[in-house]
Amino acid sequence: MRRHPVLRYTFVSLLTAALVAGGTAFPLPSPDAEKDRLAAIIRALVAAYPAAAQEVSEEPTTTSTTESESTTTGTSTESAPADDGSESTTTGGTESSSDAPEESDTTQPSEGGEGTDATENATEADETEEPSEDGGQSSADPSEDGDTSDDPTEDDGNDATQSGDAKVDRDLVRELVGRDGLLADVVGKDMATALREALRELGGAGSTEQLESLTDQLREGEISDVAGLATALNDLQLGSVLQALSTSLVDTGRAGQAVGMVTQLVESGLGGEVTELAQHLVDEGSVKQLTDLVTGVAEDDRRAAVGLALAPVVDDVLSNGSVAQIAPALPGIVETLGAAGATEQVNGVLDALLDGDVLEQVGGGVLAEVLNAVGGSGAVEHVAPAATQLVAAASQAGRLGDVGPAVPALLESLVEAGAVEEAADIAETLSGSGQLPDIRKELPAVVHALIEAGLLDHAAGLLDAIVADGVAGQTSDTVSAVLGALIDAGRLEHASGVVHDLVGGGLTDQVEEVLPDLLGALGEAGLGSEISALVHQLVASGALAETPGLLKDMIAALLDAGLTDDVTDVVEDLLDTGELLDTVEQLLGDGLLDDATGLLTELLDGGLVEEVNAVLTQLLDGGLLTEVTHLLNGLLQDGSLGDVVGQLLEGGLLDSVLSQLLDGGLLEEANALVAGLLDAGLVDLVEGLLGGSGVNDLLAGLLDGGLLDEVTNLLGGLLDGGLTDLVAGLLSDGGLADLVNGLLDGGLLEELTGLLGGLLEG
Repeated sequence: MRRHPVLRYTFVSLLTAALVAGGTAFPLPSPDAEKDRLAAIIRALVAAYPAAAQEVSEEPTTTSTTESESTTTGTSTESAPADDGSESTTTGGTESSSDAPEESDTTQPSEGGEGTDATENATEADETEEPSEDGGQSSADPSEDGDTSDDPTEDDGNDATQSGDAKVDRDLVRELVGRDGLLADVVGKDMATALREALRELGGAGSTEQLESLTDQLREGEISDVAGLATALNDLQLGSVLQALSTSLVDTGRAGQAVGMVTQLVESGLGGEVTELAQHLVDEGSVKQLTDLVTGVAEDDRRAAVGLALAPVVDDVLSNGSVAQIAPALPGIVETLGAAGATEQVNGVLDALLDGDVLEQVGGGVLAEVLNAVGGSGAVEHVAPAATQLVAAASQAGRLGDVGPAVPALLESLVEAGAVEEAADIAETLSGSGQLPDIRKELPAVVHALIEAGLLDHAAGLLDAIVADGVAGQTSDTVSAVLGALIDAGRLEHASGVVHDLVGGGLTDQVEEVLPDLLGALGEAGLGSEISALVHQLVASGALAETPGLLKDMIAALLDAGLTDDVTDVVEDLLDTGELLDTVEQLLGDGLLDDATGLLTELLDGGLVEEVNAVLTQLLDGGLLTEVTHLLNGLLQDGSLGDVVGQLLEGGLLDSVLSQLLDGGLLEEANALVAGLLDAGLVDLVEGLLGGSGVNDLLAGLLDGGLLDEVTNLLGGLLDGGLTDLVAGLLSDGGLADLVNGLLDGGLLEELTGLLGGLLEG
């Protein structure tokens, strides 16, 4: 049966005390009277402590005398001297010392053969072996190797009131944390010993099912490390053991492993353990492990729990002025504190960083990450002033470049949280910093955030600073964004002023994208003088050489504003300097035929026929025959020009072009030009152009070249244009025979029939 050492000890102690008291508490006038009184005492103790009495009565004693023999058989008792000279009493052939109640060395073998004295000290300390009832030898539990101090299952009396299940728990505990227990391979023997008490307490509470599950997982090798053990303990809701594991890891110098079980600790509601762990890491200066602690929890609710656990630790750090010592961990700390709503501590950290000495010790990457953590914490509205001050402090320290990467996201977070004033303060800090080159990569995003927030004045102020700091050339997107916003908002004079500054600084390319919109808006607003000033500045700056496409937009803006005189002045100046020709040539050279055609169209639309004729003539003289032909075709296709094109071609330009095309064998281009003239309704020009030998040469060349489709198109166009006589003249003197033979040889019978029908109808 199971022993109950506490009750047994109590029973034996009371019995011994009664015997020692002798004649004082229990006077014994005679041996018989002594036995009677002793029997009465035993019966009283049995009634008071039945469990202890049962255990004592069931365990064999070292004497052969039983209670019944001493009280009912009438066996004689006589005194005899003992070997050591003391008087001994013989009862039924067995000797016992008369001083036994005073100091007893007599041991009683237990059921398992383990010798145990009345106070459980002699055998467990000395491993004394005494004869058992059957003559065998009693020895210590072989599993304990003679040392009970480390026995994980040593009986301490806690199970005295337990049912049979407590015995099962104790066996499981022995298997888990014995010297060769299952946990020793996972956490080491020292840790297994440290977990003993927590497991024994669980056994006393009857947590057999959880322990059995844990044991099964260990047996199957499903748990191989501390992290796996922590997860299992958390899943099994063995929080007290998990707590003991964390504490033991820290105590044995293995705090790094405890960091890996923070999630399990907070899930088990052991935030206090997280606090103690974090404080230990701070005290030890284990910044890397502290960083791992605050960044190792992904779930928002778990991160919030970690943040709450960190709050008192951060308070201690702030009070000690040791923020700089844990700098690498600050971003994670701020993020977890923010997730927990611990804004007081976040503000404390940010305020601590404002100190010049502290700021100097904190790396730039850390500062940016701290601000990123502030922006992403969800509590930015409560810490906005401190975050703004940190940006200002970094700027004053010449470290705007360090925090720059975090500024765009911080601005967006501030605006989303309604902290617009703080966002404006940051914009002013940037504008006045003189360090914009250090954050040029972030400027487009910063400007975008300001514009989206409706902080156009601050965006414009930042743009002015960008121009003043000479960064505009590196931030074209920023310039375009702010100018576009100013134009959309009707802030045209401000936008125009910025453009003047940029053009004056040789940065015309930065305004090329928005200039058409600006010029158009200026025209709609009736600000012709501003348009004129811009155009003249652009021309004078030589900007057209770099951005030839601007000229068309400038001319269009001037015309829309009714400033025809300005158009004339500008174009004449450009002709005199050769810039107009250069501009058109550059557009053509860049393959921008449509842009070149558009420019000439704008000039013709402004009535500048002579100027366009001069440009085309110069191009033709420069050997750009094909380009001129394409330009003429483009102008012909624009039906809005009407008679203007006719005026352009009346000066002999068309004859020169066609002659050069025919002389150069460019028959298709010549035919296309004639077709374009016919399509534009310029029949008179065609008739004059093809009179004489011109049309004959063209037709003969087309036939000789086998360009039968071109022939039919030409003749069909002439017939459609009412030039029947011209066609008839072409076909005289054997021309008709050549045409018929050529078309028949080419299988164009249908086309031939159509042409002949047209001639007959004419």
